[in-house]
Amino acid sequence: MYVTPKQMEEIEKNSEDCGVTRGELMENAGGRICLFVMETLFGNVDLTDGVCVLIGSGNNGGDGLTAAKNLAETGFPVYAVMVDGKPKTDLAKAAFETVKTIPEIKILDDAGELSEIYRVIASAPVIIDCVYGTGYNPSKAMPPHVKAVLDFAAKSKAVKIAVDVPSGGDALSGSYNLAVKYNYTISLGFDKIGLTYEPLKSAAGEVITVDIGIPEDAKPKNETLNNDRKFDPKKLFAKRAEDAHKGDFGKVLIIAGSSRYSGAAYLAAAAALKTGAGLVTLACIKDVADRVGAMLPEVMFLPLPADKTGVISSSGVKEIAANIGKYDVVLFGCGITDSPVAEEILEVILTKAACTKIIDADGINALSRRIELLRNSDGEIIITPHIGELARLYGITPTQAAAARLEYARSFSREHAVNVIAKGVPNYICGKEGGAEILRVGNPGLARGGSGDVLAGMVAGLLANRKNADIFETICDACSLHGAAADLARDKFTEHCMSASDVINSIPEVIMGC
Repeated sequence: MYVTPKQMEEIEKNSEDCGVTRGELMENAGGRICLFVMETLFGNVDLTDGVCVLIGSGNNGGDGLTAAKNLAETGFPVYAVMVDGKPKTDLAKAAFETVKTIPEIKILDDAGELSEIYRVIASAPVIIDCVYGTGYNPSKAMPPHVKAVLDFAAKSKAVKIAVDVPSGGDALSGSYNLAVKYNYTISLGFDKIGLTYEPLKSAAGEVITVDIGIPEDAKPKNETLNNDRKFDPKKLFAKRAEDAHKGDFGKVLIIAGSSRYSGAAYLAAAAALKTGAGLVTLACIKDVADRVGAMLPEVMFLPLPADKTGVISSSGVKEIAANIGKYDVVLFGCGITDSPVAEEILEVILTKAACTKIIDADGINALSRRIELLRNSDGEIIITPHIGELARLYGITPTQAAAARLEYARSFSREHAVNVIAKGVPNYICGKEGGAEILRVGNPGLARGGSGDVLAGMVAGLLANRKNADIFETICDACSLHGAAADLARDKFTEHCMSASDVINSIPEVIMGC
C-alpha cells in the first residue's frame, strides 16, 4: 500500500491513539535500518571504515540517530554527521541526548568540523541519508550547507541508503533535483507515493519497505492505495454456456471518429470486440463508417450526419438520444474532435443513459466545460484522462496536474462519484468508493497515437462482457490486460516499431497465456 505524506502523518497520530507512540515507532525504525544494513551488506561490504549516518534536524534525523545507536552495537565505527545543526523536534532531541552518551559513536557538527565530515563521507563504505524525510517541503530552498554535503556525498562510491525518501525528494510528487543516486531506499511502514514518480523513482534505487510496528487499526480504512494486484489473464472471462448468445456478453455503443480521426474509432471498436463484447455498434459519420466497415465487418453502425468540417453535426444528437437506451455500455470521445457538438452529445449521454458510460479523449475536454452534468447522471461513469486532460478538468496547467496527479484524480473521483483512470507512468485507478490502485503496466512503446483509444475500447468491451462484475475490479483488469498486450507487442516488434493495432492483435495471446 502506498501513502501520501499527509496520510503518513495521520497514520502516526492514529498509532499514538492505538497505544504505540511516535517515539516507539522511531526506535523500531532505527532497529530496522540497522538490521537491513547488517543483513544486506555485512559480508558483502567491508565495514571496517565505519558507517556514516547523515542526520537532519527533524524526525528523519531522529530515525538516523536511533539507527546509529543500534549500529554502534555491531562493533563497527559509526559517524553521526549533524548536517543541519542540532535537532529541533522533541523526539530527535531525545535521541540525540542518548547518542551523546555512546562513546562508539563519533558525532560531527557541520558548524566546525567540515573537513572531517568530508573525510568521513569520502572514506565511509556505507552512507545512510537521514537528513530530510516525507515532511520535506520542496517549495523552500534547501540550505546551501546541507546541499553542499549531499552534493559531496553524491561523488562517493559508498553504498548509499536513503531512509523514507532521498533527501530533497518530494514524497508526494516525486520531484527531485539533486545528484545523489541511492542503492537502496528504506521506506518506513509503507511505500511513499512520490517514489513511484520520476525522477525520484530512479534516484531511490531499490525500495525496501519495512515494518515499524504501526498498529493495524492505525492504517487508513478508506482511500487506500494498493500496488499488489495480481493479474491472471486466464481468469478474465467465465466459461461460456453452451446456449449462450451475443446479448449475454453486452452491447457496446461507441460514439467516435471524425473525417480526420477515423482511426480512433476503428481502434476503440476493434479493442472492444477483442475483449469479449457481444455486440459493438459504432455511431459515426459516413466517412468513418465506410473506412471502419471495410476493416471490421463485425461492427454495426449508427449512421450520423456530418457537418462541413467532417465531425458529427448537431442534427445527429437526436439520433444518438433516440438509440442510447439500447446499450449496456457507452464509450464517447475517441477522435470526435473538440467541437461544440461534443458538449451536446455529452449532455445526452449523461442525462439520458442509465448504463455504464466511459468518457475519453475529447469527451473529457467537453466534460471540463460541463462538469455540472455529472450531478444528476445515473449509472456508472468512468473517465480516462491523461495529464493534459486532467489539467483541463481543474483549469490548471499540465505541470501542476503532473505534480499531484494522484491527488487530483482521487479528488475528482470522490467529489463527482466517478471512476478515474489517470493515465501515465504509473496508471492510477481511482474508484468512486475511495479505493485506488497503482498499476505499473505497459511500456514506453505505448507513447504513440491510438494507445488511449485501444485502452478505452478494452475497458468498454470487458465491462460489457462482465455485466455483473465489480466495476473497479473490471477496470483494473482491463488496464492490466492492456499493459500485458503492449508488452507482448513490444517483444515482437520493439518499443520503437510496435503500433496500437499490434496491442489489439496481442490480446488473444495474453488471454491464452501464450
